[in-house]
Amino acid sequence: MRSVFAEPAPHPIAGILAWRAAPLVDSVAVAAAAWGGSILLTALHFQRITLYAIPANVLISPFVFASLFASTLSAVFSLARLAPLAGAINACNGCFAWLAGWLASFFAGLPGSQVMLPAPAAWFAQSDPAPRVFALEIPRGGAANVVMLPGGEAWLIDAGSVPAYRPVVESALHGVGVSRLGGLVVTHGDSYHAGGAAEAVEAFRPREVWIAPEAVDRYALHRHRFAVAGSEIDPAITVLFPPPGERPGRAVADDSAAVIRLDLNGWRLLLMADAGFEAEKWLLANSDPAALRCDVLIKGRHADDFSGLPEFLLAAAPAVIVATHAPFPPGEAIPSEWRMEVERAGITLFDQSETGGVAIECGDPLVIRATVGGMERRIDRQREP
Repeated sequence: MRSVFAEPAPHPIAGILAWRAAPLVDSVAVAAAAWGGSILLTALHFQRITLYAIPANVLISPFVFASLFASTLSAVFSLARLAPLAGAINACNGCFAWLAGWLASFFAGLPGSQVMLPAPAAWFAQSDPAPRVFALEIPRGGAANVVMLPGGEAWLIDAGSVPAYRPVVESALHGVGVSRLGGLVVTHGDSYHAGGAAEAVEAFRPREVWIAPEAVDRYALHRHRFAVAGSEIDPAITVLFPPPGERPGRAVADDSAAVIRLDLNGWRLLLMADAGFEAEKWLLANSDPAALRCDVLIKGRHADDFSGLPEFLLAAAPAVIVATHAPFPPGEAIPSEWRMEVERAGITLFDQSETGGVAIECGDPLVIRATVGGMERRIDRQREP
């Protein structure tokens, strides 16, 4: 006879719910264990923590398992010469893989899905380092320059192309410990200079955005201001070209590229973007000669016109030129005659097709260092222009 004090039998529905909840609980536990076990490695290597990793893994894992199982079945049917069945299973496998990829993209795109961290090297960086500029190497004559101002605020002058933005530009910003930009400047509408601008604005929320007037139609960013001659974006950042009020409707964006001078710790860097013959002639005719003097000239190539005029180089008198070089299209290549002219003038040329990105430390002395090949130039304060 059953005791009146015995536990009552569980309700059938409760048993069913417990049975159905068990796999979900197990999945969450496995996903949490995997996330916890990899969080340190993810933070050190990728400089990010993914906040939605656990629910994402719980939903994605069944499709990944189904894809692997389908791959195994397909291999078995292929060995058994049952091609129609193998083909049908491969089609299902494609659906599973697409769903897994879509879910991963969905969770990665959610607001706040990732917390970005500075690179480990930045954790132990000096509290007040000298101002620095990183001229990144962007394929096909593109450009992106990370400028670390006195006090540590970071600016981005051009953002590279869409394909190069994440692997090159974003990685470089995180590598020097940047989590938010002081500002972004888009020099012109060339997609290899401005393509990554929208992503940079979204990821690094710059306090200010400046755009050359020519680029507005293609890259109108939220709350932008026009970068024209006379604009003092920051005490260390001055725009020299294009002229105020001019909005050329030219087919070639390079004709209206913003030319920017950086004044960092007593050193001057002149960023020419892809400005060519017309911009250089205008600068020579309308600028105080002293305003063009620089220690380092950073330049791209005008797509359809000559740049780096002898008289302009004489006026700027740089000790170092950092120049992009791409064999295709031909207009993006450094002409051999110009290369020899620069050498005869005693100017050190950093060809980014050979040096990769170039780091410029504006201390005492000024140090220009290639990231590839070990090329380096040091400049003392007493140098003669």
